[in-house]
Amino acid sequence: MSLSSYPKPTFRYDINALRCLAIVGVLLFHFKVPAITGGFSGVDVFFVISGYLMTRIIVNELKGNRFSLLRFYHKRAIRIIPALLGLIASLVVICFFIYFPDDYKSFLSYAISAILFVSNFLLYSKMDYFAPASDTNILLHTWSLSVEWQFYLIYPIALIFFNKYFRHKIRALAILAACTALVYVCCVGLNHFRPSASFYLFPARAWEMLAGGVAYYLEAKLRTFGKRKLLAGIGYLIILLCYFFFHDKLAWPGPFTIVPVAATVLVIAANVNDFSVLRAGPVQWLGKISYSLYLWHWPVYVIAQYRGVPISFATILVMIALSLVLGFISYLLIESRNIKRGFIVYTALGALAVVTLILPKYEFNARMFKPESLKLSSYSQHYFGTPDASEQFNKCFVKTSYTIKDFDQEECLSILPGRKNVLLIGDSHAAHFSSALKKAFAGLNIHLCEVAASGCSPVIRPNGAPRCSEIMSFVYRDYIKEHAKELSAVIITADWSKKGEPKEIVADVNSTIAYLKKYHLKAIVLGQTKNYIIPYPTIAA
Repeated sequence: MSLSSYPKPTFRYDINALRCLAIVGVLLFHFKVPAITGGFSGVDVFFVISGYLMTRIIVNELKGNRFSLLRFYHKRAIRIIPALLGLIASLVVICFFIYFPDDYKSFLSYAISAILFVSNFLLYSKMDYFAPASDTNILLHTWSLSVEWQFYLIYPIALIFFNKYFRHKIRALAILAACTALVYVCCVGLNHFRPSASFYLFPARAWEMLAGGVAYYLEAKLRTFGKRKLLAGIGYLIILLCYFFFHDKLAWPGPFTIVPVAATVLVIAANVNDFSVLRAGPVQWLGKISYSLYLWHWPVYVIAQYRGVPISFATILVMIALSLVLGFISYLLIESRNIKRGFIVYTALGALAVVTLILPKYEFNARMFKPESLKLSSYSQHYFGTPDASEQFNKCFVKTSYTIKDFDQEECLSILPGRKNVLLIGDSHAAHFSSALKKAFAGLNIHLCEVAASGCSPVIRPNGAPRCSEIMSFVYRDYIKEHAKELSAVIITADWSKKGEPKEIVADVNSTIAYLKKYHLKAIVLGQTKNYIIPYPTIAA
């Protein structure tokens, strides 16, 4: 999500306004402002902006035979790395005093991956259900920086290779549009099977940056000012509507991601700087500091959650104010100085990497905590490798990276003759009840059948990832239809607080109960269990 640009004849107020719009959406979404349910799409706006700027820089320099790959990489590094280093260096100190040793080790591993711009790979390998909650990962947001850096590494090489085909603008537009469409289709398909891969990995995100290249070539085709102004206005409006009407239950990136991406392409290609609101001081100021603000806003939120600060209107205002102050300081002291002394930057990068490698070995900060607290913290950090976790999340739990094909139907859904068979359906909260129910049923001649899928609502028509629809369709349309006479009851439960609006949840549950009644099945609905922002053992510690 870097906000890079080269000197240009005419300052693009519209692009800076897009940056403002993007960071505002992301910040308000992350800070849990109720109305901004789709603010996460601001990251997609940033991707398109980067694709446009990089295409313009590379193509223009290739035309003038003055493009240097090494110089391009160097300028990208000097633009992105200093502010990132400032953030990580600050967090190395701050987290030393507030994190338990195991949490600090985890943070340092993510710090190294962020410095090397591979945090998206690390997050992909760990960020399914069996990883710490995303709300406690202070460098979670660096995945987008890694994706962009990988784009910077590959894209100029591709443009150099295809340079002779790009000399004709219509041909270049056709090639880029075709590549964008192809990668988009692949991304949507990948989301169906591996949603984490489509979210974190560069190949699935490349189409959004390629769309920025499409905007570059479309720009010259829109000559009528009235038409350009109309298209720009429509683009801004669509982005805003995405913030209010999209939500995190949508498969993302997926079919709907084309909406904010296309809207951003419209705004950039229209190239309209005449809207007075675009030139407004606050809009331009937020656009200028948006990179630093992006870097700092998420750590502010995570530290607040780690320290147990409850989310309220007042705390949201404080977090916004603190993020703005820290983002502005970072912009003022680091970004705006336009550091050209590469040696200093790379030396600092190496020094910070060495520090983050050495610190975990000695656990200097362990002395600040009681032994009992350290034990609880360690249990929390390593919980998913314990027998307790294996019992809770067994073969009947479908992780985020799995599909119905990975589900062990024979072990989890086998009917036992001569016993009452009860079916448990739900998400990870259902898996939470599984072990206790089995123990409770053991002396009652009741056998528990189970299907639990991470993040999925246990209703007939669930929202969210395609795998949820696939799994629930199998359970309700196939399994229950076939085995209804052999089942005594169906228990459904979930983390209802994350399954949509209350009215929608009630309607979905009622329709599911009505469906079960058709098969003369008793439905038992378990309500909302207690949610903790950070793992409970860490809270107890």
